[in-house]
Amino acid sequence: MKNSILKLKYFVLLSSFIVIACSKDGAVGPAGPQGEQGIQGNPGQDGEDGTDGQDGENGNANVQTYIFDTSTYDFGGLNYLLIEFPELTEGVLKNDAILFFIRRTDAFDVDGQQISAYYPIPSKSLNHLIEVEMGVGGFYVVFYDNSTNAPVTDLYEGQYDLVKVVVIESSNTQTLGKNTKTEWFSKLKMEGVDINNYQQVMNYFGLED
Repeated sequence: MKNSILKLKYFVLLSSFIVIACSKDGAVGPAGPQGEQGIQGNPGQDGEDGTDGQDGENGNANVQTYIFDTSTYDFGGLNYLLIEFPELTEGVLKNDAILFFIRRTDAFDVDGQQISAYYPIPSKSLNHLIEVEMGVGGFYVVFYDNSTNAPVTDLYEGQYDLVKVVVIESSNTQTLGKNTKTEWFSKLKMEGVDINNYQQVMNYFGLED
């Protein structure tokens, strides 16, 4: 009987030791080697192509054109056109290249047919010497007699029916350094553009006639 009790105590103690030994945390072992890469899955289906966008219009942000209808201008015996031009600011006058053209309606071609013709300002238009005087907010187009330089007093309504102003802004620095008005005129000359030739200027900048 005594031996049975001792065996039982020994078994209980041994079981407790095993439980304690198994429940105690040990130190973390080193990481095992990385396993082999799995087989790559099948590729997914390609997405549908998006719709092509529309091409934008060609820009010409550094050039602006302004058209003034003077066909009903009443000279009243005076020798000038006075045109309000709010866009003609002090900055534009100082920095930008400005080209003026005026259309005369009583010109004739070599066959004697009446035509409309553009003349640069300043220039000579048939028997008139034309000049321009600019200021902030507007400009004058002044007419003198070619031979006497006296102010013209016989201008009539519709004789000069349109004035077009081309302003080449000084903000574009891609092709010119400081891009002053002088540099613009030099560039046009090097490009073979006669700034007194209306059609050449229109074609060079891609402007509508």
